[in-house]
Amino acid sequence: MSKLDISQFQYPVVYCNHLKDFYRKIKNKSSSFSIKVSPVQRLDVEVTYKGTSDALVLLAGAKTKKRMKTPNFSGKLISKSIDKTTIRISDPVFYLNDDFKLGWYFGSEEFNLQKFLPVILNNIKGVLNISNYIFFGGSGGGCASLYFSSKFEGSTAIVFNPQTNIVFYPADGFKVIDKYASEAFGTTRGDLHKKIVVDLCKLYAGGNQKNKIIYMQNKTDSHSIRDCKPFVEAFGVEYPKTFFSGLISENFYLHLTDWSKGHQPPPRESLIYVLKKIVNDKVEFSEESLNSMFERAEFLGV
Repeated sequence: MSKLDISQFQYPVVYCNHLKDFYRKIKNKSSSFSIKVSPVQRLDVEVTYKGTSDALVLLAGAKTKKRMKTPNFSGKLISKSIDKTTIRISDPVFYLNDDFKLGWYFGSEEFNLQKFLPVILNNIKGVLNISNYIFFGGSGGGCASLYFSSKFEGSTAIVFNPQTNIVFYPADGFKVIDKYASEAFGTTRGDLHKKIVVDLCKLYAGGNQKNKIIYMQNKTDSHSIRDCKPFVEAFGVEYPKTFFSGLISENFYLHLTDWSKGHQPPPRESLIYVLKKIVNDKVEFSEESLNSMFERAEFLGV
């Protein structure tokens, strides 16, 4: 069981005994919160408040050797580059087991985050006068961003190299999924879909979603064929055979590129530029405008 490391927070920590306690304590100011949500789990949330109607929600990917502590936040530098309110959230499932490196923000039997996080974010919207969310994350955090953005009409998911079906992996190479299913939900990989949504391709099938997606994918990443291809095909579109930048549907833009090796994130300069253009400048969601943005982003990443 992981222990809370307060050095991971930017602001003094406000401890909350339950969610209602959090709703009472959150104010229009930058704050860090650690909320007890089960006997062993805490939901750690950090708000950098800038008084804006838009807010960027930052969801982290897997723990790495450089980032092993709990809470596992991402985007500290990004939050300083964005002139909107930012909300960083750590996955509470890490408190269940020190060996957990990834949980996709999908929760556990004791605290189903797929169910509760939209409620929590709606409460934050009311207190901070937020009208629209932009979700951002890569890999597991990208998977979570796609899921939670689907719950907020008009929101945007900005993702890179995300998983789109968390059980669609060889069992011998991805034991993390079996461990997660067993310890978080007391079930098997094959029955995990009975507890939570595991397949975002089915969730988005048909392309009738009310949110927008900006999806960045490395062509050389194994997730390109395993995750991006079935997600694109769920919209009734053939997966591009080469590099591609353009609209897959009215609300889904794909940038299929090779600006990093394999599953690595885009170059930091490129990523921050993209976020600034979308979040700060509110670039038009059109093929022409987004193509122009990514042409510049590719140049910055060289």
